Amino acid sequence: GFGHLGAYFEARVGTASFPSPTEVKLLLDAARDAVPGSKFEGDDDTKKVIEDEIIRVSKAVMKDMEQQSEDALKKISLHDDLNAVRWSLQNIFQSLIGSRRKETYEFYDFCRKFSLKLITSQSLPLKLYGWETVNELVDVSQDMAPPPAEFVASGAGIDFVNGSYKYSAKIGEDGFVNPKNDHTYEYNTPPENEPSGKSRKLTLFKCVMRSQQKWWFISEADEKQPGTDKDIDYYQQKSKKNEENFPPSTGWITCRSAGIDPSPFLDPKGLVVPPGEEYNTMEHQMAKWAIENKVVELVLGSSIHREIVARSTRLITFLVQMCIKDEPSNDARKFPNL
Repeated sequence: GFGHLGAYFEARVGTASFPSPTEVKLLLDAARDAVPGSKFEGDDDTKKVIEDEIIRVSKAVMKDMEQQSEDALKKISLHDDLNAVRWSLQNIFQSLIGSRRKETYEFYDFCRKFSLKLITSQSLPLKLYGWETVNELVDVSQDMAPPPAEFVASGAGIDFVNGSYKYSAKIGEDGFVNPKNDHTYEYNTPPENEPSGKSRKLTLFKCVMRSQQKWWFISEADEKQPGTDKDIDYYQQKSKKNEENFPPSTGWITCRSAGIDPSPFLDPKGLVVPPGEEYNTMEHQMAKWAIENKVVELVLGSSIHREIVARSTRLITFLVQMCIKDEPSNDARKFPNL
């Protein structure tokens, strides 16, 4: 049925007969519910056909959005109708990212282009709304950032805690990690450094407490009952909101039960991505878009407006963070104009 719906949409793209935003949202939500999940019982060919049809519907909606004139966009309820359609599309592609990463990246490329259309319009309401969508894209790009391949701990009062913690959570067949996964890291101490002559396994992981507060731990898991109070906890960190995805480098606290001051510093190294994809993450795509389209210059140009400046700080901060995040030797190559 979604194949016929896609054809129906395609025949009406850019015309007054294209369904209303409310109707589009309802149909997109139905398409999202039809995305084959992990419990899908059909074969791979059937799964691909369903995904292709849902993507066809989505792309027709995206094409219609691209063709909307500035006057037409001004007549749409931006924070109700347009937001609803955008978020329904995003929900579809976020559900498809495990099997259709290429199409998901194409969707976010469309989102960046649509944001640019809004922030370069002549209408102040459209510009302001456009900057809201830019900030959302920054947040999404960071939420979808791949985890570091390892963390190198140093400076801990317990010497055997210092070492390289390798990524140990599940990695997909395509070499990427599902952004929704909990990330864990493991380090096996050199056996020659242990009195027993046997290596011990240390784990760097996140634990959700009963209060729903998230804490990171560096622990030695109990062999028979890992993840219980039988674990030996050496260092812990109460994560802030922006530290919930990955272990933070600083701010670690010594566990009085087994830890020894000082607490360690964790240095992230590499990314869990297939070879050659290190500079094609969503974050890099976002930074490249901003630089190539001189988005910051749009903010500080002759038509500078305080409301736009206020909304642009999120992007500017993000670009600075990207320069710090990448190694200096690569910054000039990947972001020459930043």
